[in-house]
Amino acid sequence: MGRGTFGPRFSATVEWEDSERRPAEIWWDLDEELATDARPEPNAFLAAVYVPALRHGERRIAVEGAACPVLGEGLGAIASIFSSWPTPPSVIPVIEPRDGWTASMPRTRPAAAGYLTGGVDSLHLFHANREDFPADHPARLSHALWVRGLDYPGEEESPRADSQYARLDSTLSEIAAGAGVGLLRVTTNLRRLDPDLSFFAHRYLGASLLSGAHLFARRFSIVALASSWPAEHLVPWGTHPLLDTRYGSSALTIRHEALGLGRVAKLERLRGWPDALARLVTCSDAPAGETLNCGRCTKCARTKVEMEASGTLGFARSFPPGRVTPETIAGLEFDNGTEYFWETLVAPLRALGRDALASAIETKIRETVRHRRRVEGRDWTGPLRRFDREVLGGRIKTIHRSIFR
Repeated sequence: MGRGTFGPRFSATVEWEDSERRPAEIWWDLDEELATDARPEPNAFLAAVYVPALRHGERRIAVEGAACPVLGEGLGAIASIFSSWPTPPSVIPVIEPRDGWTASMPRTRPAAAGYLTGGVDSLHLFHANREDFPADHPARLSHALWVRGLDYPGEEESPRADSQYARLDSTLSEIAAGAGVGLLRVTTNLRRLDPDLSFFAHRYLGASLLSGAHLFARRFSIVALASSWPAEHLVPWGTHPLLDTRYGSSALTIRHEALGLGRVAKLERLRGWPDALARLVTCSDAPAGETLNCGRCTKCARTKVEMEASGTLGFARSFPPGRVTPETIAGLEFDNGTEYFWETLVAPLRALGRDALASAIETKIRETVRHRRRVEGRDWTGPLRRFDREVLGGRIKTIHRSIFR
């Protein structure tokens, strides 16, 4: 344990044995309040390094200390799940805790915290919890955990990151206060293990958020994370109901919440918390200005359309004013398979008389699917390109370039 820019720091050095990668120090900086009963729990570091070790073909993970067998079993399950997903791991690392496998002891009185980002999913997590559980219930969230640094791999302590944290701090503090919970800040550099954005989104997102919770298992016995994809359309993703809960231990239970609800349904329930909707945070790196969200990017546009479909657009004071237009949709890119979320908006928009916007979304979905099939070689050009490459030595491609150059 040392001292970081943002508070007490828990750190460890990661050395690679089978991958030609440089050693890396990984760390978490904790709020003074959060650090009072935190400890450098080996389970946190094991949960943090396991998925990167899977990706880079490490044959073993040597842990300086004891590890919880519940976490060990969970990580093995995660490896099995990844084996059934695209780009499965080539090697499953053996976990070797120096001091053996020891079940972690839970705190005597249960206590719960949830992860807060300011987005739709996390706002719904706190609102639903407050409505569904009485104040004295063990599952009632008492604190919000804000994990910083993951949007800025290699720049976690930079002026750019610090400026964004400062912009969000008062907003998230107000949201937490409105939910009747305290805000606890955690800053980490875990993405330095592998800064690749696709890997982070599709495999590492849950681990990078949840692993640090083991450091404060003396304070919380339950941590809750909001679902991002609903049960009706689960896809391989870094936070997933089959993955997230496996990062827990015998002392720490992890809950993946609201799996059965889509984003419009979550927004409809959030009508009961208009102050939070007015502070909704969508952009992770919005430029400085009068609003927290740029209103121009794909995520901002989709959130505003979702708010219109749910009847909550009138609360969207953290966005520039105005509705999303068909012209806006035409200029966007739907990525990471998120055309599913757009597709769920077509019927509600038509019911509201926004036929032109609904049609623009349908057109963009068709374009997105065609483009993906072409890139992946799954349209009619795929067999032709393979024939050209394997039989004709790329002659068709050369002729095409010479004609359309």
